[in-house]
Parts: sequence; structure tokens; C-alpha cells
Amino acid sequence: MSAAFYKTSDPAVLAAMAAYEAEAKKVSMVGKVFADHFGGKLLTNSTAHGRSVAGICFHPAKDDPLWTKPDAQRANIQYPRASLRKSTKGQRAALSELQAEWRARFPTEKADLAPVLASMGTDWGGLLFGGFAMFQHDGGTVYVSTGVKLAPCMVEIVASEYIAAKAEFEKAKVAA
Repeated sequence: MSAAFYKTSDPAVLAAMAAYEAEAKKVSMVGKVFADHFGGKLLTNSTAHGRSVAGICFHPAKDDPLWTKPDAQRANIQYPRASLRKSTKGQRAALSELQAEWRARFPTEKADLAPVLASMGTDWGGLLFGGFAMFQHDGGTVYVSTGVKLAPCMVEIVASEYIAAKAEFEKAKVAA
């Protein structure tokens, strides 16, 4: 399946995008408070379902027996260990306390992408085989690249228009 390129300024899509961006901003704010509490940097997870907090990473990596080693395949994310080998009673108590604090503070907020996808005439299941890339540019135009056929509110455009808009978007993002 080849990729098709779309753009839209449909009010329903823009409203869904605005709601999603507000939710994503809230996830980032709550996640930053969480990461700051532990002295790390926030890592978020963006999927076909939306955005959520993945965990935190430390710079430099936290070399502490209570924390896992950095996972290089996941942006050096670190978690409290599940258990300790050859540990003292004090270390086990400290780990138990850290795990309880982690669970109590870990943000559960999620930014749901489903309303945005529904406004475009698809859902996450359609994206599994068609791929999906989206950005908003020019103060209200949403551009999409996907192999899935979208709703009539999404106007199909030529690749050169999409690529030019994407280049402008990236340039504006770097300048900001």
C-alpha cells in the first residue's frame, strides 16, 4: 500500500487536534513534575493510541542498586528495580519505599488520539498496516501521510505540497 498525502482545515478535525494537544500538554506538565521529583528527565510514549508518560532517564545515568540499568533501546529509561540480589534488610526496605513512592506518583494521564483519528475517518486499527504521520502547520492546517483512505473532509494533495509543508514545519520547529 503506497502512502497518500492529505491536508484539512475542517473545524471538527481542528477541534479534535486542539483537544488532543491540550491533553498532551497536561501529560507533559504532570510528567515533568514526576520526573523532577526523582531528579530525572521525562520520557513520553507516543503511539497510535495517543501520548502517555513512559518513565524517566537520568543524566548521567543513576548508578544505584535500587534502580535498573539504563535501557539504551528505550532512550536510557530507568525504573526502580523489582527486587535486589544479595541485599541487606535496609536496602530491601529502601527499595520497597522507592517502589511505593514510584507507584503512588506515576502519572496515569493519557492524551487520547482516537477522537482525532475518528474526525479524519479512521481509527488506530487502520493505521497498523497503512502507517501514519501527522503535523499541524500554518496556524490550522493539518497534514497527514498515510496508506489509509480518509474521510472526505481530508483533501488529498500531491507529495510535493506535503514535503514542502513538512520542510517549513521542521524549519519553524528548529527556529522556535
